[in-house]
Amino acid sequence: MNKKSKKNETFTVKEVVILLVITCMANATIFFFMNIGEKESSLSYNDTVKEILESYNYIKDNYYGDIDEKDLINGAIKGMTEALGDNYSSFIDDNQSDTYDVLLVGEYTGVGIQISQLIGGNEIVISAVFDNSPALKAGLEVGDVVKSINGISTDGMNTSDIGDYIKNGNITNFDIVVTRNGEEKSFKVERGPIVIDSVTSEMFEREGKKIGYIRIDVFALNTDEQFEENLKKLESEGMNSLIIDVRGNTGGHLSSVTNIISEFLDSSKIIYRTSTKTKEEIKYSKGNTAKEYEIILLVDGQSASASEVLASALKESYGAKLLGTKTFGKGTVQEMQEIESTGKNYKITTKKWLTPNGNWINGIGITPDYEVELNTKYYENPIRENDNQLNEALKLLSNN
Repeated sequence: MNKKSKKNETFTVKEVVILLVITCMANATIFFFMNIGEKESSLSYNDTVKEILESYNYIKDNYYGDIDEKDLINGAIKGMTEALGDNYSSFIDDNQSDTYDVLLVGEYTGVGIQISQLIGGNEIVISAVFDNSPALKAGLEVGDVVKSINGISTDGMNTSDIGDYIKNGNITNFDIVVTRNGEEKSFKVERGPIVIDSVTSEMFEREGKKIGYIRIDVFALNTDEQFEENLKKLESEGMNSLIIDVRGNTGGHLSSVTNIISEFLDSSKIIYRTSTKTKEEIKYSKGNTAKEYEIILLVDGQSASASEVLASALKESYGAKLLGTKTFGKGTVQEMQEIESTGKNYKITTKKWLTPNGNWINGIGITPDYEVELNTKYYENPIRENDNQLNEALKLLSNN
């Protein structure tokens, strides 16, 4: 599958320029650790970085036990991200990184399961089974407790151990033994390419009108391609208006949402604005033509960052309406950075984004044009008939 070239800018957790001070400190530290034993360097460090290097030397020379250099690197950068005091800047541990990569890249090689380790216990539980995956076809289910893989017990293993064994080894066929409702079951699963469907769609017919519906679960790197495919299908079927559902969508790649917005706006329209320590930029649509049909976006308190970029751009630059409850209010952008010498990742906030009209929604959120609370019946029985927000959007579009 051919992929578009995209920057790895993200909003979240489930893709920009690193802050200068962090870059200097991290790069200097990594350079030093990669040249252990060299007391002198041709680089010129400032006093702050010098203190870090001197502390490293002292710990290395005086700590009584064994030292893992990679642990020191990870610990140093973890400490720096925590010192920022920003909830969205953090060191990414193995479990978080695996989930982050799977969801935001949108594809990977594996068997198609997401696993979690129960808090306070050692059991490994399947927390998700992806559609059209080898695991789903084999019969694995959410809630299955993984007991062994190819005869190797999972006792004492963590999710990273299991993930590495399945995704990165030379073995491609797995005999996975689980317990389900107290009964032991065995499944044969073959590793293969997994593409996560982050976009779904359908057509509703109301009062003689065809109303398209597209749901976006997350803005992965391939979400824009899936969205374009679903949108073209609906348009080819004679769609008169469109509902875009980003309820529960906490964000993802900025590049992906930018391409989606550009499906609706021509290049004269602003998508969003950004502001860093040193400059402000305006991002315009990459589209050639503008759509003309009515659009309603379904939003809620979990619609965040990239979802809010989509909602504000279509509201302010297209004239779309929002229906639901106030959005989360995340007006900052994060970048994932890999620590080359250890293979770990961290993310920091690098800039804030503003709506096309220059509004910063951070901590405030976006108030819908139609404020509609989701019916409690939907939580008890999540079927279309109980989704009063969707039904209200269908009613509004069918009467226009």
